[in-house]
Amino acid sequence: MPLGKLVIVAGMHRAGTSAITGVLEGLGVRLGDSLAEAQEGINDMGYKEDNDVISLHEDLLWNLPSAWDDIFLVSYAKAAQPKLFEAQKRIDSILANYLRKGPLCAVKDPRICLFLPLWLDACERLDIEPLVLIPSRHPQAVAQSLYTRDGIFDGRAKLLWIKYFLAVERCSRTTPRRFLSYERLLESPEDVIEELICFLDVSVSIEDREKARDFLSPSLNRSQKLVHKSQQLDWINECSVFLYQCMKQRATLTDEEFESRFERVEQKYATYLKNIDPIMTDQCKYNMAHAENFRQYWQDALNSKTFKIIEPLRRIFSKR
Repeated sequence: MPLGKLVIVAGMHRAGTSAITGVLEGLGVRLGDSLAEAQEGINDMGYKEDNDVISLHEDLLWNLPSAWDDIFLVSYAKAAQPKLFEAQKRIDSILANYLRKGPLCAVKDPRICLFLPLWLDACERLDIEPLVLIPSRHPQAVAQSLYTRDGIFDGRAKLLWIKYFLAVERCSRTTPRRFLSYERLLESPEDVIEELICFLDVSVSIEDREKARDFLSPSLNRSQKLVHKSQQLDWINECSVFLYQCMKQRATLTDEEFESRFERVEQKYATYLKNIDPIMTDQCKYNMAHAENFRQYWQDALNSKTFKIIEPLRRIFSKR
């Protein structure tokens, strides 16, 4: 008998992971204690991400070096062994803290797509039953949202969309999982909530069902008018839409059909990366390494005692 269940919400950035996690929280699923703050105009309802989990993934990416918006396929196994061992200990500690809150918890961070095996291994070590929820959203809507939030252009955004979903699909094949359409969640919330309850195999009160429903709002789909109006007709757009349709049709496809479709796109993606000019590839990786170094230095500064002492004083005097 497992000690508890861990719902792992794994999907591309801006693909509905926050909305799904907010619904889970309404249904009584426990989240972490230190959640990232909401971002006005971008994610008003909150990201529902544990800061400890974000920090763990960012440290791993920095060690590779890589970043969440790196289009290249970089295996976490290339991280230094001491860093991987430290990551395993940190995941074990995070999950132990979650279980103290209750037998049904959830962890959400889009970067978890890139490190899912580490979390599944931890669940096995700690005798926790993992359940993987994979929210999908039309790649054009995700691309628009990423441009609004991060200034990432269409083609690169869709490459990231493909990379994240290829990673999470392959690594979750032997784990109980469910693909959920973000658009369907907003259009038919009651139906999707019922599917979630069945997937979690829990009893939920009427009050908690209402909490889950109340979390959703039409304003969550800020890019809905752009969903089917992509201007790109290249293989990147075609492959991303193809995978999106596959996930929507998951229930009608056999495991073999579904996985083979993802593998075909995976081959195209790997071929595309190999054909990028080596000099350009090296420059991209060089820029990525320096960007991550700067991020790490800035994060260290934010976490320093000096900043924690000065920042409250700055806020007080800036209001005068």
